[in-house]
Amino acid sequence: MNEQPQNPELTLKQRLLEAVKEKGPDSSEAKALFLEWTMSQERIADQAPGPFGRYELALKRAHLFHDAGLIQDARQALEDALTMAAQEFEPEYWDKIRDELERFK
Repeated sequence: MNEQPQNPELTLKQRLLEAVKEKGPDSSEAKALFLEWTMSQERIADQAPGPFGRYELALKRAHLFHDAGLIQDARQALEDALTMAAQEFEPEYWDKIRDELERFK
């Protein structure tokens, strides 16, 4: 049998989403998995030039919240990213983040 290796990032995200849906976002398991996911994503974001990794991380975080059914948290993550993009005058990300906010209505 030829098994494909699992993507550890995807597996961690799946475990996190399951924990949130089954035990709630405030459960110790969900919090620990969220911290682990955030740390792994921050390592990736730190490799990007300038602020772009942080914007991508903010978008990933918003999608994670959205996928977990935490719509208000998803919108807040996007609004925080929008503020950061406005302060750093990054129109490319401003538009991308605004588009995502519209999708999450």
